[in-house]
Amino acid sequence: MRRYLKYPWRVAFAVLLLAVFTPLPVGAHAEVLGSSPGSGETVGGDISRIDIVFAEVITEASFEVTGPDGALAGEMVQTEGVVVAFGLDEQLSLEGDYRVVFEFDSIDDDFVELEFRFTYQQGAPEPLPVVAGARSKDSSGLSNVAIGLLAASTLGLALLLAWRYRQLSNGR
Repeated sequence: MRRYLKYPWRVAFAVLLLAVFTPLPVGAHAEVLGSSPGSGETVGGDISRIDIVFAEVITEASFEVTGPDGALAGEMVQTEGVVVAFGLDEQLSLEGDYRVVFEFDSIDDDFVELEFRFTYQQGAPEPLPVVAGARSKDSSGLSNVAIGLLAASTLGLALLLAWRYRQLSNGR
């Protein structure tokens, strides 16, 4: 162990190489940035479509919307980049809970199923539109590579400081 501490720059360089070339976990599926109506939201007004916004392009998708009286008819009306919409044949009019099941093929060719629920109640506010450029609340914005490089540089700095402290304590 002492032999490696004699040349701390070697250790720091090895850690940096490991940080750069070690595969880090990546987001395997498209991240959902939001929907309109939103999950768990109580909404009213004229609702004739359901929008879902993703962080990346979705290739294939299918919707199933069920309400208090069963399945609702409709079709995919739009897949513009990251916004996917399901147009209902008729506007919502029956109060109650609605369930949206959305299956999609992510850019990594892995088929994923997403489910959320909302409540329709006449007199409730209309759902807010989702914005395609928004980030989800739990997303930090740092990629895994940036986090790995930050950790490697922090470790390298700690090793450099330890080496300098050792030099000073030996009177050099």
